[in-house]
Amino acid sequence: MSEAYSPDVAAVLELMTAPAFLLRENRILFRNRAAAALVRSPEQASELLTPESLALVRSRGDRSVLEVTAVLDGRPCGAVLRQLPDCDVLIVHPEPAGAAADPALLARAAQIIRRDIAALHSTAAAALPLLEEARDGQARGLAGRMNRSICQLLRLAANLAEAGRYAAGEVTGQFAPVNLCDQLEVLCRRVAALTEAVQVTLTYSCPVQPVVAAADWPKLERAVLNLLSNALRSTAPGGCLRLTLEDHGATVHIVVEDDGAGMPPEQVAGFAGQPLHRGSAGAPQPGMGLGLTLVRRIAALHGGTVLIDSRPGQGTAVTMTLARRQAGPQQEVLHSPARAYRYTGSISPELLELSDVLPDAVYGPDSLV
Repeated sequence: MSEAYSPDVAAVLELMTAPAFLLRENRILFRNRAAAALVRSPEQASELLTPESLALVRSRGDRSVLEVTAVLDGRPCGAVLRQLPDCDVLIVHPEPAGAAADPALLARAAQIIRRDIAALHSTAAAALPLLEEARDGQARGLAGRMNRSICQLLRLAANLAEAGRYAAGEVTGQFAPVNLCDQLEVLCRRVAALTEAVQVTLTYSCPVQPVVAAADWPKLERAVLNLLSNALRSTAPGGCLRLTLEDHGATVHIVVEDDGAGMPPEQVAGFAGQPLHRGSAGAPQPGMGLGLTLVRRIAALHGGTVLIDSRPGQGTAVTMTLARRQAGPQQEVLHSPARAYRYTGSISPELLELSDVLPDAVYGPDSLV
């Protein structure tokens, strides 16, 4: 096959400040100036894309746009791969210099929000028994709204604080052997009991044999809940969510699928390396979108990445990949103070992480006890 490519496409890529490549199979046909300026510019597509992304490209079928993960100068970056008639265009979105949020600012914002939540919670603790005694539907509705608002604020504060720690490079994993089949099954049962309130069914499937890997389960649980929250937001009543665990030997995939409206290729491309915050029609919704940003960080902490596959009218599948690693002796700390800490306090993680998508009725007077 000819190594030629369209000079017009190359000219457009040269105008971009982001690294861009033209690919054909495993060959890099062209790279723009931004890509050529990299400290370690890859020579082949297999050096440029993660193994999971390469597998996704090979099995893409008729999908013309994919969100993938590229590796530039040794670090993973979000990227968009667009199929052309004779080659592929890969545009990488490395984090711009200075674009990372100020860790101190994020920590301060989280501290202020937590202070205000403490005052709100004290007021709620005094008011909720009175609302309960009223035995009035409207009073119980107010109690649910108050509790749900508390959970939403706590979730925002926790996400801001965690984003600050990641930005400052302060996050390390507390890894231990985890039977992912069992842990995800328990989590799925807890979440399924809540999604019934919005008439959405959640199903779970996993391999017959146990899938054991070194993982920081509290962080992994948080990531899966974030994915389920996004999927639930785009699923109409009567719809279905699917949580699937796949064993690929050297890697493990956790897949969250919905049967919602899906997203067009240009919208999937717009999410490359960016926060994902979708609505029932697939359109972006107001919000900070910190959830999927943290999911990507947690996946990277586990040696993996996040892949998005969506088509209009066919729903969306988000895959979090994890490296199949074994915990070393120094990592097998099951009961350390850091591991015992739970960012949700006494509130169940699923109530906190799904607070943006569950109705007030789920957050009754006793739900936060």
